[in-house]
Amino acid sequence: MYDKLHLHYNYDDNGYPDTDKIIYKISDVNHSEYANGSTCTSGSLDNLRVNINEMSVTIKGSLAKYYLGNNFQTLSQKTTSEAIEKLSDDLNLDINLCKVSRIDLSTNFITDFKPTLYYDYLDSLMRFQRLVQPDSLYYQQGSKRLLFYDKTKWAKQMRIEIPKQFEDQNILRYEMVLNKGITKYLKLDKITMQDLHGDSMYSRLVEEWYNFYNRIEKKSSKEIVLNTHNIKSPKDFDKELLVYLARTKGFDYIDNMIKDLKARNAFTSDEYYSRLKAKYRDYAKVEIDSEDIISEISEKGEEVYQREFNPPF
Repeated sequence: MYDKLHLHYNYDDNGYPDTDKIIYKISDVNHSEYANGSTCTSGSLDNLRVNINEMSVTIKGSLAKYYLGNNFQTLSQKTTSEAIEKLSDDLNLDINLCKVSRIDLSTNFITDFKPTLYYDYLDSLMRFQRLVQPDSLYYQQGSKRLLFYDKTKWAKQMRIEIPKQFEDQNILRYEMVLNKGITKYLKLDKITMQDLHGDSMYSRLVEEWYNFYNRIEKKSSKEIVLNTHNIKSPKDFDKELLVYLARTKGFDYIDNMIKDLKARNAFTSDEYYSRLKAKYRDYAKVEIDSEDIISEISEKGEEVYQREFNPPF
């Protein structure tokens, strides 16, 4: 479930580490000195960004990508513990002592249809602003954010290699981002990496992720919507209107119209009738009851929740 994290190792809380050993392990090292005399050394450990100053060491980035080699996959409670152990060894620093100021909790839903199709059926969320982008759907409230997006399309736009097990699949990513003010929101004095892979905190965050989804209002099961996300040209617009008609009226209604045209010899060739039937039969096949769409995603979310809420560590 874990992906991107912001970690802070504070010297006042944990003592001074051997920063020379940390600097030795990072690449693309850059040293900065500021007007007040303070200094900062920054660099990279694989995909993670590491900054070292007189007060702390900060680490930002996808812990999942660092440990698993990609962030299509996310970290379970067990693999989070393994990733922390590896990162601690790599940086000669006890990462369990780091405070956490950002948490991304996410998973992939392998869906029957393109991810953009599902956005119209996910409606408002109380006290959150709903924002629709061409390839994503956001719910924003201060430092809390929920995201639904097409993970495959994102990877292609970022020119990131798609792991083989995810090729040619519809991947709807659902993420919960807690950024700043996490301790206030969770009513805790502080959160450390040790907490994140502990039973109590991991289960609590999984439950937050699940409950946020359940609080989103869903479209009526009787409502059929025009899928505007597929429209990139006037031709696409015409097609989506025809698909909408086929979904709304049903193929039997359209078939009766074609039969009536044939009875009146409206066309000069019988082939025209068969072409129309084939075309609208195909359009009618994309008819999807919105209840089925929502139940598909809800069932997948329930599976993740049941698996991760109280996992065998």
